[in-house]
Amino acid sequence: MRGVYGYSSFSSVFGSSSSLSSIYSNLAQYSSVRTGAYAKATKAYYAKVVNSDANKTQQTAKGRRKEAVDTVLSSAKSSATKLSDSVGKLTATGKGSLFSGKDGFDRDEAYKAVSEFVNNYNDTLSAVNGTDNVSVKNAAGSMTRMSGIMKNSLSKVGVNVGTDGKLTIDRETFKNADESKIKSLFNGNGSYASVVGNAANRIASQAGNSLAGNSLYGATGSYYNNFTNGLLYNGYF
Repeated sequence: MRGVYGYSSFSSVFGSSSSLSSIYSNLAQYSSVRTGAYAKATKAYYAKVVNSDANKTQQTAKGRRKEAVDTVLSSAKSSATKLSDSVGKLTATGKGSLFSGKDGFDRDEAYKAVSEFVNNYNDTLSAVNGTDNVSVKNAAGSMTRMSGIMKNSLSKVGVNVGTDGKLTIDRETFKNADESKIKSLFNGNGSYASVVGNAANRIASQAGNSLAGNSLYGATGSYYNNFTNGLLYNGYF
């Protein structure tokens, strides 16, 4: 009887313990399939995979949008900084400045400086037109409104405001214009050029804050920008 029902015979019929474990495992899987648990687990797994892929796609698209926005803001900041620099050359006063000559100023040098101002002004407008940033556009609006206000005066010295808001300069008209009119428009605080320069500083500052992830106000409610030296004056235009 031991030969018939012994361990060796039992193993030959039902297999080893490892085989039994395999049978129980297969039965458990079969049961999971019948009850739908396996299908649910599979759906849940692939749902996670799909969601993960979707999130990665969204993050990639978001990253590309931010990169495009940052590129435009960087361009606006760079152009506005150059405009501010060209304004500085025009508005400087004192010995050695562009308009400091007792017997008048060098027309060729003045024309060159105003032409640089015009080019940088137009480049700044082009850069700003490519952004949806409200703060940057508002700052640029101050600049273009001032140009509109001074349109007639500017035309008398050869600087014309186009329908698109951009500027052009006529060499002959500028060279033959009244010196005092040129100087009043482009030299010193309170001049047309100085107001444009303040607006350019605001554009550069707002673009820089946006690139850094800052808003108009800091955590304590203070301005990020320095609205001194007449910058708030732009708000009236």
